[in-house]
Amino acid sequence: MRRFWKRRGLHPDKRPTAFWQGVRGSVERFQRRLAAYLERKTAYWDRRSKLIALFLFCLLFGGLSLWLLARAFSHF
Repeated sequence: MRRFWKRRGLHPDKRPTAFWQGVRGSVERFQRRLAAYLERKTAYWDRRSKLIALFLFCLLFGGLSLWLLARAFSHF
């Protein structure tokens, strides 16, 4: 498979610029702040509470995904 695909380096004009590095840094800082906030909010939860929250999260978004998938196929 390697003979069909050549690995190419980044062209000098396509390297990440300082602007995009700044955007990446901002996104990472936001993610870290959000994670710290959520960790503080759930620090007092016991294992059972966390498992229930995980189950409800999966049930909610899994159900939403199935509903969207069913709607997409019902239009055919």
